[in-house]
Amino acid sequence: MAASEYPVVLRFEGMNPDQIGRYEVHRLRKGGDLGHIDPNKPKPRRLIGSETWAQEALAEINLMKTQNFAYELADLDRRNRRKDIAKRVVEGPRDPWRASKHGPLREVILTANKEWFEKTASSDVLFDTQREDDFERTAVEWLRENFGDDVIHARADLDEQTYHIHAVIMPRATVERYGKTCAILQPSAHPLIQNYEDAQDSVGAKFASLVSTPFEFSPIVPK
Repeated sequence: MAASEYPVVLRFEGMNPDQIGRYEVHRLRKGGDLGHIDPNKPKPRRLIGSETWAQEALAEINLMKTQNFAYELADLDRRNRRKDIAKRVVEGPRDPWRASKHGPLREVILTANKEWFEKTASSDVLFDTQREDDFERTAVEWLRENFGDDVIHARADLDEQTYHIHAVIMPRATVERYGKTCAILQPSAHPLIQNYEDAQDSVGAKFASLVSTPFEFSPIVPK
């Protein structure tokens, strides 16, 4: 088969915090669309993040909300804005991100052509896992190099038709508000989320030694 049929695929998708629970249910194979899952294959393998990453992420986001709200109320109190305090108490904490239809988190999906994974680099031997291991190592390196600790979860899906990697990015940032440094979520804080052409170049360079052909880049959401 021609080498050009072995592209690496990179895709970004938007995610809201309230989608994390459903994401976890599917990761654990307890719900969602399971029709394409092969129960005879190994279950997904966790690569980055703890087993309780979802609860930890939601707790951190909730802390951002409550801490920023406390800063806001303290600032209004300092300025003697009693009516505004009463109004904001009724409204409650605001989400610590700019509202958009795509949400503040990003899911990253990395994979390649199924037949590329099934062949070794030097023979036609099928179902050798060396390429999965090499792909996995390279993907984890790329995620850590470009997103650091904001990669709160990554896993390898082994029980579907084609091996692939899912990762979740929680793009932490800070802004000065109410005379304090407030924690927020800001996808554009990461250059590769802000500029998809840069993401394309970055993945192409990182995986060049594995797949020396053009790759498919499928951004789903704008910055």
